[in-house]
Amino acid sequence: MGFRFLISSTAEDRSESNEKSDKLIKDSFFIKSRNFNAEMYEDNQGYIIRKGSQAKKNLSNSITETYRKLREKLIDKGLLVLNGDYYIFSEDTVFNSTSAASNIILGRQSNGLVEWINKNGITYKDVEEVMNN
Repeated sequence: MGFRFLISSTAEDRSESNEKSDKLIKDSFFIKSRNFNAEMYEDNQGYIIRKGSQAKKNLSNSITETYRKLREKLIDKGLLVLNGDYYIFSEDTVFNSTSAASNIILGRQSNGLVEWINKNGITYKDVEEVMNN
């Protein structure tokens, strides 16, 4: 189902996987800008950026070398494809954190907990806090 980046390669035990799925946020989250849109959801593999999501074409100076290299790897593997003024994800792509996903989408350092919002405009962080209380 997609590709895994910045994720441990160890397999989860089924009981751990089932336990983890009870704690997942079952909602889609979005980053929307005038120039591009992206969608993410969480599953047992991690944080999934949906196929067809768009990412900013140019990188900011604030992005770290780690994310610069990750983005180059995504481009080299054909997972991020240039389409005019932005890149498009050609496959569902798995990330290990909301921030890793938002850094690639926005082309800069970002806090994914507050960058990703659901259809009601509520941040991932706020949804997570409600679920954990």
